[in-house]
Amino acid sequence: MKTGFAFVPMDLAVMVGASGSSALVPRIGPRIPIFIGLLLAAVGMVLLAQLELTSSYAANILPGLVIVGFGIGLAVASALSAATSGVGTEQSGVASAFVNVTQQVGGAIGIAVLSASPPPPHRTTSKAKLRPPPTKLPPGWRATPRCSGGPPASSQWGP
Repeated sequence: MKTGFAFVPMDLAVMVGASGSSALVPRIGPRIPIFIGLLLAAVGMVLLAQLELTSSYAANILPGLVIVGFGIGLAVASALSAATSGVGTEQSGVASAFVNVTQQVGGAIGIAVLSASPPPPHRTTSKAKLRPPPTKLPPGWRATPRCSGGPPASSQWGP
């Protein structure tokens, strides 16, 4: 329960970002809100990648979660609006389903790729003897948010 409640601020930030997107997209189009949303999500991931074992929730985790949530809300709502905007009413259900399927498949592929190279185990040279728990996060745990944030942000710089 405690962990679930810890993510509520991120969910609220997603709702605020999506609401802001619905006001921005008709005025300025989807490109700028998508770019800003992905940029904010990347900034939030960088903040979360700096966590240590002694990091506190309010000072270190909460700001990253809120920034990521707002950015995701802004970007995803704008992208969905752009993906279904030029479709006629007869085809809107098919277009929406296609967008949903591509999101699900893309997420599954992304998880498969990122989990293919886990961080190395914490062992000494002897396989039977384990080290004491680390005082800092292993390097692989810092690289995953950076790797996962790069491709979505960079995909918006194309034509």
